[in-house]
Amino acid sequence: MAPAIFVGGFLSAFVMLERSPSLASNYFVWAGFFSLLHTGEVSLGYWGLQKADVSAYPMRSLRDALLWILLGSLLMPLLGSMGGMLGAGLFGLGSDFLHIVWVYWLSGVVAVMVVGTFLVVWFSPHTPADLRSLRSRALAISVVGGTTLFIFAGEYWFPVLHISPLAYLIAPMLIALAVFYGPRTTMLGMLFAAVCAIGFSLHGIGPLYAEDVETTIFYVQLYLGVVGSIVVTLLGGVAQRMQAEQTLRYSMEVLQEQNRRFALLNTITTRALGTADEGALLQMLADNLGELWHASGCYITLWNESTQSVLPAAAYGPFREKYQSMTPALGEKTFTETLLRAGHPIFDADVLHSDNISPEIARQFPQKALLGIPLIAGGRWLGAVLIAFEEKQTITQDELAWAQQVGAQVALALEGVRLYTRALDGLRREQRMTSIGRLLAENLDLDVTLQRVTELMVDLVDADAGALGLVSEDGQYMTYPHVVGLP
Repeated sequence: MAPAIFVGGFLSAFVMLERSPSLASNYFVWAGFFSLLHTGEVSLGYWGLQKADVSAYPMRSLRDALLWILLGSLLMPLLGSMGGMLGAGLFGLGSDFLHIVWVYWLSGVVAVMVVGTFLVVWFSPHTPADLRSLRSRALAISVVGGTTLFIFAGEYWFPVLHISPLAYLIAPMLIALAVFYGPRTTMLGMLFAAVCAIGFSLHGIGPLYAEDVETTIFYVQLYLGVVGSIVVTLLGGVAQRMQAEQTLRYSMEVLQEQNRRFALLNTITTRALGTADEGALLQMLADNLGELWHASGCYITLWNESTQSVLPAAAYGPFREKYQSMTPALGEKTFTETLLRAGHPIFDADVLHSDNISPEIARQFPQKALLGIPLIAGGRWLGAVLIAFEEKQTITQDELAWAQQVGAQVALALEGVRLYTRALDGLRREQRMTSIGRLLAENLDLDVTLQRVTELMVDLVDADAGALGLVSEDGQYMTYPHVVGLP
């Protein structure tokens, strides 16, 4: 608010310079004192906002900003006038006493209602974006500005005209700017109208000029108050509408993103149920989970319980082909183990400077941010999903909760494939043992039977080669008459 105070103050100095040089020199001498006084006034209003539990700066909505301006507009003219009267009494300017009161009152109104409002609306990050194109907004400002200029200077340029009553047509034009173009465009129009009202009135031109300075200042103040109040009030309503529209658009985007995620998760679950190959399942999961988070990389690791180590299993992104060969050294701290011990998803925005992973491992990958999801089923550690981002990323608590659900689904799918594989392997072993028993019972040729048994045993354990050894009758040596896969 300090820039608004100084701008408003120098506008009032311009008033005094035109009407009373002694007042102007006094203002420039004591400008610092009164600027501090006005700053204290606004600070008092801000303190009142904080005590009322209104959000601290930066304001979260234009409503809070308007409340701030309202408190300032009540305090600044009152205390500014008191400061002006105090200055008149202290510095012997009794003859110009009334000028000081009105000038400081006007400077307070200008600073808060015009300049302050303009700065808050224009520079606030929470002000809704303007509508229409830049060219369209520039054309609208040109029309409003030209009309305003004609209303205030028309009688000076064309004395035969009587256009003073048209001054309040400026307000409907500003209202149209607020409705059709947005807050910032409206504030440009309002600022131009205020400058025209003050500037032309000071030079004895326009519908607000009167024979004495007090009446002129009163007219200007009244005009700024009416126009400013109408526009600011309407801006509040327009801002609420725009904020509601932005909230609706954001809600729609969130809903669409949730629908996309649920559809993709449903696809993942469906494919997982139809996949019996663990390797194919893991690669499918890596590809789809990377797409789910719009990530630059996705890595799936498996936990080896017997060796207490991590095995790279599948990847999406630049390391898709060679990730399985990038086995970490024994003893290195891995993000997978950190996740499994924590039991919940962890987002690390900077893995190069993190306690969650060994720096040697982190430096092997281009991505610097990781979302880790542990895979735990029935209390058993299965592995982890690591979602990698190259750009700066933020993860909300809702996304972490979503990641927890995804991790549970993936862990169940992986455990289901493993259970199916184990059951299928057991069934195959039983079938092979049954075949061996049937062969022994049906075939009386010992050599043929032993050769067939050797073949079935090699197949039973999924070996590449095997041999059946026979010990000699005296136990001195062994022969291998039956071999499979050996020369």
